[in-house]
Amino acid sequence: MRKLCHTSVLMVSLCATPSLTHAQQTDSRAPVNQPTCSEALNKLAGAISDYKRAKFALDRAIQLLGSARYSSRIGKMKLNMASRQVDVDAATASYVGSIGPAYGAVALVIANCSDDLVKVPGIRFMKKVDVDVSKFLSGGADKLADDQMADIKKMFDEMKARNK
Repeated sequence: MRKLCHTSVLMVSLCATPSLTHAQQTDSRAPVNQPTCSEALNKLAGAISDYKRAKFALDRAIQLLGSARYSSRIGKMKLNMASRQVDVDAATASYVGSIGPAYGAVALVIANCSDDLVKVPGIRFMKKVDVDVSKFLSGGADKLADDQMADIKKMFDEMKARNK
């Protein structure tokens, strides 16, 4: 159920994609309102910063959950798994909340700035967001934490093999 809720929230935020398509179809020879373009670029910079902060927090929370799962499985440490899961849930909510403003900020830049060179960073950023979102939707936080745990196990197994 939890994955379904996150998926539906992400899908709602992805509905902003048609606005990007519409903004890309605007006439690039239209006169540019420089203050409006500048304001859109400032909003984009803020949205990129918020998105990166939320993505980092989510990645870190997933790493900590994966580490806690690995430590609990090998019996070396008794960690509070519920608190790690709560951290992941909070980071996921923040991450999901940053996606819509990111799409909106890029749409503003595309709609308000006629210079293609100004639009390129926003479009490149949106492609990165699309990849991140599709990766997250493919398995969710639990799968990403399990992948992290498998990576940790592999690293420790390789270290043990080298030491023998």
